[in-house]
Amino acid sequence: MSDTEHVVVMTTTDDPDEAAALARALVDARLAACVQAMPITSTYRWEGAVETADERLLLVKTRADRVEEVKAHLDAHHSYDTPECVVVPVTDGLPPYLGWIDASVGRTATQT
Repeated sequence: MSDTEHVVVMTTTDDPDEAAALARALVDARLAACVQAMPITSTYRWEGAVETADERLLLVKTRADRVEEVKAHLDAHHSYDTPECVVVPVTDGLPPYLGWIDASVGRTATQT
């Protein structure tokens, strides 16, 4: 992980109900300040074939020190065999917004 304090974690699911449940659970657990879900069409290679599927892209706004917990949550609760989990560092943003993320998710016990 880089020195950035804030990140966006991306994941996808083909089930709108699962997208809503994942979003709610991540926010309820204070692992994310916000999760946005939007419909997308994904084209990808899976088990040797090119597939196309309607999915929901989830953008999970959180702190870098919460990423391992977010990954563990997705691993435990996502229905895909291999769920997408891509972490994108936030290199800049409006200080009040970044402060809101901090206040919403808190810091891990190792942070001061």
